[in-house]
Amino acid sequence: MKIQRNVLLLVLVIIGLMSCADNQIYFDIDEQSIKTCNGKAIRSLTVDEIEGDYLYRFAKGKDKEGTNSFSFISLDKNYTLEVMGQELPLSKFNLKPNSEYRIRNSTYGDAASGEIKVKTNGDGEIATADITSCK
Repeated sequence: MKIQRNVLLLVLVIIGLMSCADNQIYFDIDEQSIKTCNGKAIRSLTVDEIEGDYLYRFAKGKDKEGTNSFSFISLDKNYTLEVMGQELPLSKFNLKPNSEYRIRNSTYGDAASGEIKVKTNGDGEIATADITSCK
């Protein structure tokens, strides 16, 4: 009886560990894209200016298919853009020149959000990122 209970407990722990996912992301400078390390589609990304007041949120649209690579050059139309809680056209997204941003992925609610920091150049393109590959 005790052995069966221990086996059941072990099975439950294994299932619990397998169900956890991560939100780790990185930035591909050449492609100007956020990419997931687990290959799963991005559900939600926030982009906030570190020393400013800009806060963007991209969310996968209802009944839309997400992607595991989110381009900042050609924004995916399956995502919506929100600024301070108000939905805006994707064309309104732009990063300020010579600024620093924090990008967070919260695809899986039961895992810590993935986070990277990026800096833009004088043209507002991302020039550097603190995470450029999966660990």
